[in-house]
Amino acid sequence: MIPIKFTYKSIEDKCASICKKINKSKYKVDYIVGVSVGGLFPAIHFARLLNTKNLVSISICSYDGKTRKEIKVVNLPDKKLFKNKNVLIVDDILDSGATIKYITKLFKEEYFAKEVKCATIFVNKKNCMFYPDYYQEEVGKWVAFPWDRFEK
Repeated sequence: MIPIKFTYKSIEDKCASICKKINKSKYKVDYIVGVSVGGLFPAIHFARLLNTKNLVSISICSYDGKTRKEIKVVNLPDKKLFKNKNVLIVDDILDSGATIKYITKLFKEEYFAKEVKCATIFVNKKNCMFYPDYYQEEVGKWVAFPWDRFEK
């Protein structure tokens, strides 16, 4: 299958569009959590566009190349930061949505966040069972992001 390719500029434009939706919804973001590795690129854009420096990352392994595997937490941010805070979890794409669903539950139940919302640039409409609160586009093919060129 030939993947859909996007440029950095098109990704930036999609991030800006999502941030407009977030602002329009009146959701006040206290912390942005970028899902490593692919979610860090859009998370940086979201932090700039939503005017916050409260940006942290969470590292979750759920893929080996294009093969889905069991969700494994590799690195977590400090729990005390998020108690009674509004958290926006950001990733580049939701395939099944299992990773974001897992992280959302983690922040609600173990981090005691006030409210947790999710944003992603793309959603795989064929596989996704857990949709984010904010997204830009549904896709039905594998997406090749500009930052994927370094992936082995």
